[in-house]
Amino acid sequence: MYPNESIETLKRLGLTALQAKIYVSLLVLENATVKSVSKAAGVARHDVYRIMPALQKRGLVKKVISTPATYKATPIKDGASILLQKKKEEFSVLQTKTATLLSGMQKNKHTAVFEEEDDLQFRIVYDRKLLFKKFEKGNKTCKKSIECSGTLPDIKRLLTKCNCLDDHFSKAMQKGVKIRIITENRGDDKALDDIIAAMCKNPLFDIKFVPAPMPVKLVLYDGEEANTSISTSTDTDMPSLWSNNPNFVRIMEKQFEDMWSNGTNLNDN
Repeated sequence: MYPNESIETLKRLGLTALQAKIYVSLLVLENATVKSVSKAAGVARHDVYRIMPALQKRGLVKKVISTPATYKATPIKDGASILLQKKKEEFSVLQTKTATLLSGMQKNKHTAVFEEEDDLQFRIVYDRKLLFKKFEKGNKTCKKSIECSGTLPDIKRLLTKCNCLDDHFSKAMQKGVKIRIITENRGDDKALDDIIAAMCKNPLFDIKFVPAPMPVKLVLYDGEEANTSISTSTDTDMPSLWSNNPNFVRIMEKQFEDMWSNGTNLNDN
């Protein structure tokens, strides 16, 4: 049959349960009729007929002209890449719409109001010093986890400070806080290897690498508060969006987990 974990992963990438079952079954069968797919997937034949066009439209299945007609699945590596790219595009649209929404709010209220009302679910930070103060507060007050993703230069600046006296990451781990970082593949840049190796000796610290450019730059504290850059320029992180809205935080968590599941470890990078 098919492993439940594979089905769940494909569902998180945007497929329905039936679509995931049919796609995975077709991957195993390689080239099969609707009847064979129906039997392997445990899905009614009329549902297979109904779902095949949707999988073809997504680029996950190709129809082979024969008698009877058969179907061939796109290799899982390419299929997963297609689904992940779609998720990134959807998230990018969401970021733009969120920025537009909050910019409209910003025009109607003075910036100071957003700074003073800590109970607001969304706020945009335009000042870099204030942004760093927010990060510092999050690093000091978090209790369970810090999860962040950033460009290689950003993470280099962040981890270089881990040898300083004011090392919030080490202090956080002393409290039992788990830290996970995602950054871009290093290529020939091995400047951080010693620092990373030293940090990885602590079981609470982990880091993974993904191909550049970094899909989303974000920070999550305890799964309760999230930050992401909403700048349209790759040269700056400003303005920055902070939120404790549960729905928004879940979106950020899913984006982080998707990147994490596709990342590579230090020794594999």
